[in-house]
Amino acid sequence: MDYCRVAQIEGLFEMKRLTVRAALEKAGVEFIAGGAPQSGGNAMLSRCVVMTLGAIISSAIAAHAEDKKANGQAPQSTVNMVFGRYGFHSDPKLSATECNVHMNLDQKTFLDNFKEIQKIGLLNETLDSSTVFTEPNTLSLAFFFQMIPPATKDVYEENADADKCSFKQTMTIIDDYGNDKTVPALSYTFTRAIYRKINWDNFPNQNMIKVAPGFRIDPELQTMVSGEQNRH
Repeated sequence: MDYCRVAQIEGLFEMKRLTVRAALEKAGVEFIAGGAPQSGGNAMLSRCVVMTLGAIISSAIAAHAEDKKANGQAPQSTVNMVFGRYGFHSDPKLSATECNVHMNLDQKTFLDNFKEIQKIGLLNETLDSSTVFTEPNTLSLAFFFQMIPPATKDVYEENADADKCSFKQTMTIIDDYGNDKTVPALSYTFTRAIYRKINWDNFPNQNMIKVAPGFRIDPELQTMVSGEQNRH
């Protein structure tokens, strides 16, 4: 395994230099040799693949919301407006009795924008383009960890009645026959009480594993990521 590629982190993880694997291990994710998870482990990332300065996401969302407010528009779907161009989409469905949030990443759109995402600081700039072809699912999973905190925060800021919500993340990939296929990625629940408890300006993205009840990465995606890692 190549653990030498290390991302500079400021305000995201407690240490200034940390690999993805080390960050997730610090958050309680379990590993065994070869990249497969321990029994009961809930994720696997065994290389330094993606980092983000948390302030980039928060600032982009806040700026977009302020622009809409200044123009007399309600700040709805702020995450989608900012990050939809990279294939990420959040679709909250709220009623008097339910709150369900479906998030999806179109992997092709995400990978097609690899270089642009690197330029704005959301992907480790040391990665070369070959990673898009050799580790597309590992990149996608790592990107999920950067997007779900702002997407979760967005739901509660834009929906005053949202309390206990169920979040599900999926990913649209192209299968071996060239057809779109949507696969489950991860799921968790959240409440307004947890939302209020978090200091979002200082919240490390990987801590969603700790604070979100029932946080779970789907076994199918784990297998896909493990297959990429075991080729190294």
